[in-house]
Amino acid sequence: MNIIEFKDLSIRYRLSRARPKTVQEYFLSLFKKNIQSYEDFWALKDISFSIQKGENTGIIGQNGAGKSTLLKVVAGVIAPSEGTVSIKGKVAPLIELGAGFDMDLTGEENIYLNGSILGLSNREIKKRIDSIIEFSELKDFIYAPIRTFSSGMISRLAFSIAISIDADILIVDEVLSVGDEVFRQKCKEKINELIKKGTTLLFVSHNTTDVINLCERALWLQQGRLLFDGDSEIVSRRYLYGENTKIFEDVDEGHKYKESIDKLFLNGFANGEVINGKRYFMPDRQITRGEFATFVGRILGVKKDFKIKAIFEDVKESHWSARYIYFLYQSGHIKKNQKGRNMFMPEGTITISEIRDILTSINNSGSFTLLRDLDDSATISRGELSVLLVDFFKLKDK
Repeated sequence: MNIIEFKDLSIRYRLSRARPKTVQEYFLSLFKKNIQSYEDFWALKDISFSIQKGENTGIIGQNGAGKSTLLKVVAGVIAPSEGTVSIKGKVAPLIELGAGFDMDLTGEENIYLNGSILGLSNREIKKRIDSIIEFSELKDFIYAPIRTFSSGMISRLAFSIAISIDADILIVDEVLSVGDEVFRQKCKEKINELIKKGTTLLFVSHNTTDVINLCERALWLQQGRLLFDGDSEIVSRRYLYGENTKIFEDVDEGHKYKESIDKLFLNGFANGEVINGKRYFMPDRQITRGEFATFVGRILGVKKDFKIKAIFEDVKESHWSARYIYFLYQSGHIKKNQKGRNMFMPEGTITISEIRDILTSINNSGSFTLLRDLDDSATISRGELSVLLVDFFKLKDK
């Protein structure tokens, strides 16, 4: 069942081209019948999509792309200029922190005020108020006017109220970027709890990692138009690539492996390593057995909830590559060591012979152009592997 549906929806604002500097100039323009001219600005244009009940959708895009405007349409704050929107169920909007709060009232009084705005009766608020205060961690400040609160404290209170109303749709706009890290993590855990109960999430964030972790699907807005709609990881990666074609700090425009590395990234098969906020691919580093299993496992489509069993003595279930190693083992692409202890050695470099064996078991007719002239005992770099994987699996830009 579709709980949210947009059909050819557009939002138009009228912007003045020239504003009179004084009152006299304004009235003079009226007398001269030279009324101010306006131009149309389309905050959203021809947006069509539907979201099913329980689906979690991230919305990404640059500032001014129309993300917050879209959320305000869902929340009922803005009516469409053109097209239609259908919302089925109760909406809990967490759009503008402090919206609906009276800064001169206490935290407790604002719980009643904001709760009533969100559709709760006084009786319902009274039943929930203790849990709201407990979740917000503002017990010592709840009787103080919220004008004395920090922005983080206001976000705590707003979030705690919004999640208490048993909404069908939860709208979250950048709220997880405010406050301390401990409380942000607590909010994420609560959102995941609501998702498991069937709440539909609309989540706006510039942090694509949060979008990928919280949402199955993402919408990329650009200048008011829907540019991409699909898997959250793929859309987020294409957004990052679209905003900055140099995804990896160590892979320049002229790098010999850039095209292949970009294809791995855009398809969701290469993450790289984030160091001090910057992403690196390390194309010259020799590929390890665990890394190879991870690359191939991702391409073959191992699911995030794939159940793992410890097969090799040196690969515990908590190991970073365990899910992919077990997936390849279960699929028959890697085998146990029959001699002595059963070790996989995930941190050791993988040989050309082993790569050939695994890829041949996947597709015996696959291309091995890159491996043709290499010795069986040789190893391969991450950059060379990107070329091999793109060629073997026929990967294209998404």
